[in-house]
Amino acid sequence: MGSERVPKSFGNSSSDGGRRQCSENWTWSSLMGLIRAKDFQEYYNFEECLAHIEDYMIKHGPFDGLMGFSQGAIISAALPGMQLDGVALTKVPKIKYVIILSGGKFGGSVFGSPKLAVNAFSSPVKCSSLHIIGEEDFLKEPGIELLESFVDPFVIHHPKGHTIARLDEKGLKTMLSFIEKIDKINNVNRPTRHHKLEGLNWCFSARLSSFELQISFLIVSKLGSYQQLHIEKKMDQQLARKPRVLCFHGFRTSGKIFEEQTQVWPEFVREKMDLVFINAPFPADGGSKGLGAEELFDPPLYEWFQANKDFSEYRNFDECIAFVEDRMTRIGPFDGLMGFSQGAFLSAALPGMQAEGVALTSVPKIKFVIVISGGEKDRAKPNGTELLDSFVDPLVIHHPEGHVVPKLDEKGWETMIKFIDKIQDIVYCRKEISRL
Repeated sequence: MGSERVPKSFGNSSSDGGRRQCSENWTWSSLMGLIRAKDFQEYYNFEECLAHIEDYMIKHGPFDGLMGFSQGAIISAALPGMQLDGVALTKVPKIKYVIILSGGKFGGSVFGSPKLAVNAFSSPVKCSSLHIIGEEDFLKEPGIELLESFVDPFVIHHPKGHTIARLDEKGLKTMLSFIEKIDKINNVNRPTRHHKLEGLNWCFSARLSSFELQISFLIVSKLGSYQQLHIEKKMDQQLARKPRVLCFHGFRTSGKIFEEQTQVWPEFVREKMDLVFINAPFPADGGSKGLGAEELFDPPLYEWFQANKDFSEYRNFDECIAFVEDRMTRIGPFDGLMGFSQGAFLSAALPGMQAEGVALTSVPKIKFVIVISGGEKDRAKPNGTELLDSFVDPLVIHHPEGHVVPKLDEKGWETMIKFIDKIQDIVYCRKEISRL
């Protein structure tokens, strides 16, 4: 449940059926079977656990569904029936679906039932459900038994033990089919409603961040408010790694400064790329009079190369190219380049130089570039417009500002997302699916 802690601590953690020590963990209801008995028939703190969950759902919801692992899965599986019975979650919207990872059933052949959960499975549970079951999991049989209590459950089998396992291609397809189903359920009367999923983790697991469900989301916002969390339609885009981008800062600034400049972009845009910011090879040579860099930014400041006043002669350009290739070799591979101002000049030139065989000959082919410069008030606007003629089918974002990394309006970030989706298709290699 994010970083929110549940009431009781517990001592052990498990990753793949075995156990390892960890400094702290949290448990949902403290099974007496783990403390004083071995038959899992008595429970304490269960009512407090339910009150905690409902309080969290009220404060941070509304939520459409629940996802749980192990003990969290046992609770997630029981709550829809308990809600229908009127003994739990009476102050929050109806649970529409659950995702059960290594779970079991209260009142089944293994687990007894807390008093409040005695009717949780008295009738078939009609909310949509996805069950992920491991062949070597000690909860495999309870997990299979649980399937009989749900109507038309989706099931993913994996060969591992009591763990959140990576999904093979078949498992991923089942996962996506389930997501498409719940997406339709959520959007019957609310086309702009988004998914909000409450994850219930177990004391044998890390936090919610451990869930390795690689689902890509696009956040759409209008007039400053988030209106939609839209599930990408293409499975390749949902599974693809982020495009890795080497970022070149502007003249007499730094990688840190360029990273700070890009913070004006929405987080959901930046998070779709793996951006790596580096410093140019040469310390700033002379003042930044007219540029304002020394007034705006703290040193150290760097530059990629030097030029005379009319930009007809350049110094240290060969050394700059060698430096870039060395960095790409050492910390790469990279899929593309992004540059601002002097870094944009460099980014724009390198693909052609690589194709000509005079630069970046020892690193993979550059697949895309993002060139930032040329706003409506930018003195470099004519050069930026002229540059468009050198690229095939460029995507363009116009902005009303000057020589800056601009904020993106709705049209701008929609274009940016469209571009990232395009390069993700180019970058993504289907062979990666078989390694998931």
